[in-house]
Amino acid sequence: MRSSRFLIFSVLLLFCSTPLFSQIILDETYLFYTPSQARTIKNLTAAEDEYSLSVLNHLSALADSVMTPGPWSVTFHKTGYDKHDYYSQSPYWWPDPADASAPYIRKDGQVNPAYFDQHHDDLHDMSEAVFVLGTAAYIFADSIYANRAAYILDTWFVDEETRMNPHLEHAQAIPNRSGGRHFGIIDTNPLILAVQGIVFLQKSGLWPYSRQEGVLAWFSDFQLWLSRSDKGKAEQRYGNNHSTWYTAQLAAYSILINDIEYQDRAWSWFRTFLLPKQLDADGSMPLEEERTKSLSYSLMNMDGLALIARMAQVQGHDLWRFKSGNKSLKTAVDALIPYIKSPQSWPLLQIKPVEPAQRPFLVWAAAGLDNRSYLDLYRALPARDSYYCLLSDLLAAVW
Repeated sequence: MRSSRFLIFSVLLLFCSTPLFSQIILDETYLFYTPSQARTIKNLTAAEDEYSLSVLNHLSALADSVMTPGPWSVTFHKTGYDKHDYYSQSPYWWPDPADASAPYIRKDGQVNPAYFDQHHDDLHDMSEAVFVLGTAAYIFADSIYANRAAYILDTWFVDEETRMNPHLEHAQAIPNRSGGRHFGIIDTNPLILAVQGIVFLQKSGLWPYSRQEGVLAWFSDFQLWLSRSDKGKAEQRYGNNHSTWYTAQLAAYSILINDIEYQDRAWSWFRTFLLPKQLDADGSMPLEEERTKSLSYSLMNMDGLALIARMAQVQGHDLWRFKSGNKSLKTAVDALIPYIKSPQSWPLLQIKPVEPAQRPFLVWAAAGLDNRSYLDLYRALPARDSYYCLLSDLLAAVW
């Protein structure tokens, strides 16, 4: 009897280690959408309502627009480091006007037009292209979109000549002061969009598993660097929006590679650190309100918190209704709504004007709190040219 059980266990273990089983596990991953919502999104081409058609038309136009640009690679711009290393400079640091060789000086909220941003911009463009191409391949069942997305992914993540090393040791450097800081981890936020594109590309059936393995291995290595490196640990504990977006990245990559342990770590960090440390009882965010663009950063942080809660919700964990004392996400959402409608009424320092516009967190909050009024407000606000808005538009079209 014992030998029979051992034989069954061995067969199951062998099966679970095969690419086929790995693909089955990946097929259950939808990131920001439940399986039923993902299937409805795939059927949007049969929709007749004006909103759904506008979302599809926008997606189609964006997918067509990225069929020519790229591919992108960190190796295309020299930096003085290993050609495969990502490098960027912190945007709010400026040369000392009295001494060009002195350490740069910080001017919060003021972007130095001469800072090195080529890798940063290329990563953004690559991530957005993968998102729209992978999503278009899934919805329109078009191999042209899938092949283009696969080519872009191979170039950035897999090809030995052009791949990015899976770390951010030299991100948001400051000339004459630092060769790289933990703050640079926020540079890779757009990879969350790329992950959603990858997930849809997997579901399209137009991307062979043999071509997926290298991409998934890269994200596995990057996740380990985020969680184990000194820079990753510092970013996780920094406290403000940097900790939020670090956690959002860790959650997205862990879902992609089906790492349940690190998913649970992300949800736990939200409960024990992010929500209690960042929010006051009235929903305000003191760490963001210290900034010279306090409304912009409060909105950005809310978007990140909502993305974490949305991913958790799809994975079966309710962070929307979680409370730390009298602090909650709903209170934070409600506190920002008046200033989404009327940004000029914001009472704190905001050196760059904010216009009334759609905010993705309203859609995630509508689904998370089962509150249709948030969705109605989102649809009533002026549209934004934002890929994160397209991400939420897809849910708004089917929820």
